[in-house]
Amino acid sequence: MKSALTFIFLLLYFFSQSQTKGEIFSGFAERMDSDHFVFLWNSETTKREEVEETMDYSEELFIEVGNLIGKRRMPEKKIIVAFYGDAFDPVKKIKTNSGVDYQGRVKLYRYNEYGYTGPLLHEYLHAFRKNTLNRWVLFFEEGFASAISYYLEPETEEFSRQGYPMEVLAGYWFDVGTNIPMRTLREQHDNLLHCRIQSYVLREDFFTYLINRFGIEKYLEFAYSSQIGSIELYSNILGSTFDKLVSEWESDLMKRYKNYQGARKLAEEYLQTVPAKYVPICKVGVDF
Repeated sequence: MKSALTFIFLLLYFFSQSQTKGEIFSGFAERMDSDHFVFLWNSETTKREEVEETMDYSEELFIEVGNLIGKRRMPEKKIIVAFYGDAFDPVKKIKTNSGVDYQGRVKLYRYNEYGYTGPLLHEYLHAFRKNTLNRWVLFFEEGFASAISYYLEPETEEFSRQGYPMEVLAGYWFDVGTNIPMRTLREQHDNLLHCRIQSYVLREDFFTYLINRFGIEKYLEFAYSSQIGSIELYSNILGSTFDKLVSEWESDLMKRYKNYQGARKLAEEYLQTVPAKYVPICKVGVDF
C-alpha cells in the first residue's frame, strides 16, 4: 500500500512538472492552477483574493497577447508565477523588481496601490517569449515587452511611466542632457541595468516609434525573426539601418516633447513619485 501511494505521489509530481517548462518553486505553501498558469504564494505575505484577481487578469492577458501575436507563438506549457509580497521597503527605501528568471518563471512583487497586476503584462511578455524562443537578446526583449505593453494597454500605470506620457519622460532626458544613446543601451545592456529610470522609457519610446512607423505586423515579423538581436535585421526587415532609425526617432521624439505643454515640469513631478524617486539617475561620463 505504501509503495502504491508513493508511486501515485511521484506520478502526480512528474505530471505537474510536465505541465510547466520550469520547476515548481519551493517554499510556498499555497498553490492555484488556471488554464495557462500555476500560482504560488504564502498567506503571510499574500491574500488569496489578490491571487484570484491576478489569475483572472492573467487569463485575460493570455488571450489578448495570443490574439495579437498569434497562438502559434504562445507557450504550450503553463507559466509559473510566484508572489513575494511588497516591492517597497519603507525603512531602507529600496524597491525589489518583479522579473522572469532563466527558466521562464515569473516572480511578482506588490506595488502599492497597483498591487501585483501593475507589471504583469510586461513580465508575461518576457515569460511567453522565454518559454517559446531559443534566442534571447536582452536589449530587444526589454524594448519589445515595454512597447507591446504600451500598444495593448497604453493607459497602464506600471513602472516605468506610472501613467505619465511616454514622450514627456523620454524627451526629458534629452532636454537635460542625460539621455543614454540607444546604441550604448544596445551594446552595454548588462552594464546599464541600474539605469532603469532612463533606459526603460527611452527603449519603450524607440520601439513604439517603430510600431507606429512600420505597423504592428511588420514589427512582429521583425520581433519573431530567427535572427532577432542582429543589428543587420533592422535593414533586412525595416529597410533602414539601426543608427538611421535612431536618428529619425530622436527627431520625432523631440518634436512630440516640445509640443507637449509643460513637459519638463511634468517630468520633474514624475521624478518625485514612488517608485521613481527611489531610482538613481545615471550620469554622463560616470555610468555611460
